[in-house]
Amino acid sequence: LDSAEEHFKIAEDRNREVFGQGHVAAALSLVNLGTVQRARGDFDSAEDKYMQAFEIYSGASDYHPEGLRWASAQLHLCRERSSFVLGTPVEVLARSGAAKHSSS
Repeated sequence: LDSAEEHFKIAEDRNREVFGQGHVAAALSLVNLGTVQRARGDFDSAEDKYMQAFEIYSGASDYHPEGLRWASAQLHLCRERSSFVLGTPVEVLARSGAAKHSSS
């Protein structure tokens, strides 16, 4: 987890530098970093990251609605003190689509 956290911090810094503080790329980095912190049991730090991401995704809900739902789900898990790792929106959609196609 140390290596993942280090890389996610670098990604967060770079995404904010390149795209700006309110961009969905920054929100993605925040959720990833929060997930590492939540997996460690640092729920307060994780909640802070998820709240920042939620605020960014709230402003982008017209063109990135799945991000808002994803950040909200992560925030809920954090508040429940769960270390369950929820996949990214793309992973969740891919798995649900794959399940539909494999059952046909």
